[in-house]
Amino acid sequence: TVHMEAQAALLGAILRRAQKQEPDWAMTRLVWDETGEKVTLSLAGAPPQVQNSVWHVLIARIRILVSFNKCVYSYRLTLPALVVPSTSAAAIHYQLHHHPW
Repeated sequence: TVHMEAQAALLGAILRRAQKQEPDWAMTRLVWDETGEKVTLSLAGAPPQVQNSVWHVLIARIRILVSFNKCVYSYRLTLPALVVPSTSAAAIHYQLHHHPW
């Protein structure tokens, strides 16, 4: 999407600047939430319990703070929503740290 492409360009610009000039410091903050979304599919002749399902969805945002020459820049990134197989700590950890965004 256009939004994800803009974020990728922003990250590229930060990286190029950091390669030319070492930042004074950098910091990231990750916030996330997992929620269940009810999905209903109309299936002729199927009982209601077959037509309804809850999918676990993970959303996350990253904030990056970078200082160059004592000037602080703040960037906010939104990661795409992901379906997680369960609400277990292992499943959420994998999606946050190992999923190929």
